[in-house]
Amino acid sequence: MLNPSYAPQSRSYPLIEAALARIATHPETARDPETLARKLGLTPAGLQAAVRNWSGAAPERFFSLFAPGGLARRLAPPRGPRSRGRAAAPYPAVRLGVVAKPPPGEPLRHGAHETPFGFCLVGVLGEAVCWLSFREKSDLGRARRELLDFWRGVPAVADEATTARWIPEIFDLPHSRPGAEIPVAVRGTPFQIAVWKALLTLPPGSVCTYGEIARAAGRPGAARAAGNAVAANPVSFLIPCHRVVPRGGGFGNYGGGRLRKRALLAWEAARFPAP
Repeated sequence: MLNPSYAPQSRSYPLIEAALARIATHPETARDPETLARKLGLTPAGLQAAVRNWSGAAPERFFSLFAPGGLARRLAPPRGPRSRGRAAAPYPAVRLGVVAKPPPGEPLRHGAHETPFGFCLVGVLGEAVCWLSFREKSDLGRARRELLDFWRGVPAVADEATTARWIPEIFDLPHSRPGAEIPVAVRGTPFQIAVWKALLTLPPGSVCTYGEIARAAGRPGAARAAGNAVAANPVSFLIPCHRVVPRGGGFGNYGGGRLRKRALLAWEAARFPAP
């Protein structure tokens, strides 16, 4: 299902991924839009229009993340856990709740939807988002199995009509209502919960390392364990695990795919200043 307000971004996303794939193997093309456009079969003006329509920002701001030092300029430590786990503005605030025992008789409703960043699977438990994972359309079956495994013991039903109502709240970011709040439900170990709360303190437009997340979660030196907790995040995007990068440089891995991680970070870099 597709929300009309971001239909142009959704249609443009495959081209954005193609551009990022080219930049990943030929970094110099991030500073050479004419060559990049030619390799994609576009005119320079066509590439600039596509990037502007998708990101809502000037193409040079979008590509600035891939210039030498572009990612390093975005590094900033987490602000530390917050008692209520609220996400940093200007996104809709995320109210993080821990599910010790699912509501009796309340099924988990899930559905697949198109977004500005490709397809995603969304799960809703009661009045809270409990799952969000990006996948290729052909891989949505595996995403459903992962959702059911994570929420094992909770009855689940496919219900795109219900999950579709959440998509604009999550992804219509330029039009987000001031003060809007999205409830998110998770379950996990105490350390996983601490890591996910720390992720919520990372402002859009910034990144941090796994070691910094471990420190913010109360376990300095446990970068590997923090990486495992980041990878186990059940609600991508809203709990922004894409903002964590390796200490040694580069963008690192992402459950939704390396190119999608680059797209998410470039979208934020185009819209939000470096910290």
